[in-house]
Amino acid sequence: MKQRGFSETDVRHMLFAFDRIQPAADFGRWLVDSNLDQRPWRIVLEPDHQDRTIVVITAYPVGPLL
Repeated sequence: MKQRGFSETDVRHMLFAFDRIQPAADFGRWLVDSNLDQRPWRIVLEPDHQDRTIVVITAYPVGPLL
């Protein structure tokens, strides 16, 4: 997270105010489109059915850097 310039709090904010969610090409994973600091981001999620939680696999900015 530190390398990409966001924190756990940022991820929570992005998940709370997401724009779109869709199934990923990898079965069982989901893609969440959101924004952070007025830039588009994508978060990859995977449900853990046994623990009844959702695991954040990764998050990354989408599009060119300005």
